[in-house]
Amino acid sequence: MDGENLSHVHADTIIDQAGRLGPRAIRRVYGAAARVAKWSEQGTFRIVDCGSGKNGADVMLALEALEAVLLAGFRHVAIASSDGDFTPLALKLAEHGVRVTGIGEAKAPEAFRKACARFVVLPEGTPPKTPSSPAPIDPKKIERWLETEIGQASEQKMSLQALGSRMAQKYGVTKAQLPVADWVTFLRQLERFELVETDGHGRIVMFAKKRPPGDGGLTVID
Repeated sequence: MDGENLSHVHADTIIDQAGRLGPRAIRRVYGAAARVAKWSEQGTFRIVDCGSGKNGADVMLALEALEAVLLAGFRHVAIASSDGDFTPLALKLAEHGVRVTGIGEAKAPEAFRKACARFVVLPEGTPPKTPSSPAPIDPKKIERWLETEIGQASEQKMSLQALGSRMAQKYGVTKAQLPVADWVTFLRQLERFELVETDGHGRIVMFAKKRPPGDGGLTVID
C-alpha cells in the first residue's frame, strides 16, 4: 500500500479486494510516518516508515514485494497505488509468474493498469459507511431492567410509549436489540408483565395478575 498516494478512507475496499487473492499474510502501508498517520488508525496494516526522502515509499514497497516473492514464495501480490512508477514492479513480478492485482484511483496511468493481471478502480470520494446493526442484548437482562422500571413507577405501571423511551435513554435498549419485532411481542412473552389496553390512552404495562390458562395477556379497561 502506497500510503502517501492513497487516502486511508479506501482501507475497507482495499482489504476486501486484496482478500480475494487468498489469505492476507502481509499487509503493509509504506510512507513517511507523519504522512500515513491516518492509516495506523485502521488497525489492519503494519506501517513501514520510509523516512521523508523522495520516493522512499516507492523504493521500500518494491524491495519488500520482490523479497516476498523471491524469498518467501508469494504468488499473489496486490499493489495499492495510483502511481505509474509501479509499472516496472508489476511487470517484473509478472515475469516471475506472480499474479499482480493493482488497486488505485481512476487517475492511475494506463501502462500501470495493463501491467497488472487485474486492476480495481477505487470509488471517488469517501466511501459511505454501512450502518452496523446494534448488538443484541440478553433478554433476561432486559427483563430485569423492566422489573426495575415498573417497580419504581407510580402505582407500578407505565405507558408502553414512556417505558420504551425510558429503556432507550437509561439502558440503551431499542426495538432493534429485542429478540422479537417490537416491545408488545416481547412483553407478551413474559409472564411477569401484563399489557393493558386503555380506552383512548394507549397501552399500559404493569406487573401481571394471575390469569386463566390461554389468556393472551391483553386486558381492556373502559
